[in-house]
Amino acid sequence: MTRIPPSLKPKSRLSTIIKLMKKQPLICTTILAPTYGVFLSKAKRAYSAGSDMAELRIDSLNNQSPETVKKIIADSRIPLIVSNRNKENHGLCPSKNEQTRLGLLSECIKAKPSFVDIELETDRHDRTAIIDDAKNNRVGVICSYHDFARTPSSKEIIKIFKKIINTAPDVAKMVFTPHTKKDIENILHAVEHLRHEKTPSTIFGMGNMGQDTRILSPILGSCLTYCSLKADPTNGLSQISVKDTRAIFDILIKQKRGWTSVRQEHRELLALAITEFMSKENYPFIGRLVNV
Repeated sequence: MTRIPPSLKPKSRLSTIIKLMKKQPLICTTILAPTYGVFLSKAKRAYSAGSDMAELRIDSLNNQSPETVKKIIADSRIPLIVSNRNKENHGLCPSKNEQTRLGLLSECIKAKPSFVDIELETDRHDRTAIIDDAKNNRVGVICSYHDFARTPSSKEIIKIFKKIINTAPDVAKMVFTPHTKKDIENILHAVEHLRHEKTPSTIFGMGNMGQDTRILSPILGSCLTYCSLKADPTNGLSQISVKDTRAIFDILIKQKRGWTSVRQEHRELLALAITEFMSKENYPFIGRLVNV
């Protein structure tokens, strides 16, 4: 599997990553860290374990000064996605400090991370300002949507995608909370429908029920999957570890002889995934998938 060269300059980095995303799914490790040193240590471990990128959650830092965050971005060898979540999106930033949250995100763009993540529900004027700043600085834009309560129908997911596209992002991210096997089917059908759209997208589920979608969605066409440095069943996200994610991808592409072959068999994999989910009560499905 092709990895992102860590030394790419901002001018060519974004186009290189987007082109790669359209050929194969990338792995991003979400990192919550209290300090500069802890973040860089975890990011280094994530890259060594097979992560292509890391997500810097600004809201997890004890010192959230622009200088600290910019130094992390400047000193990181792994490409970064920068986000700053408020409480509505299960982050640590108080809702009353929305302008401070977005102001810090805007400041960080100047340090030229690979991507900045801005939520779809952000005030339209503020969201547009962040996106414009990012584009002016050759920083990629991920416009994200999170539903921590439910999973809509595949048609509704596609409508959300269209709303995201109207913001002109480089990547559309949609995350839901599945409770039933039908919810899983809705997510996978939306992935199938959007796999050839001009704008790359990632769609998956949170929680135990959604765990396998973190592997299935990128196999079926999503451009990016999120994992953790170590699997943590207590955080409510049920993220798979970066080590396991990379191992599963490596086994699959070795069996199928590359991502091109995997993606050519997407319909068979989709049918198998849905059949498995609709006929069994126990998860995960991943173990069976790598043996097909």
